Amino acid sequence: MDWLKAHTSFLKPLHRYEGILTLHTDRINLSGIDKTNKSAVSFDVYKHQIEQLYLGFDDTFNIFETRSLGLF
Repeated sequence: MDWLKAHTSFLKPLHRYEGILTLHTDRINLSGIDKTNKSAVSFDVYKHQIEQLYLGFDDTFNIFETRSLGLF
């Protein structure tokens, strides 16, 4: 069922947390709920903690496994 949810365009992508993402000058904050146990969560990721960002496809989720086949 997870595969179907991840690859069907009318459903949301797979995710564990739901909430509000807030961008600050020094950090990104996610405040919301953990959908697995319905508890409140708040995560801060600071700029200095980020070592690398990657935009693209990999062996786990390749171009042919996307909803648009990598066209968009």
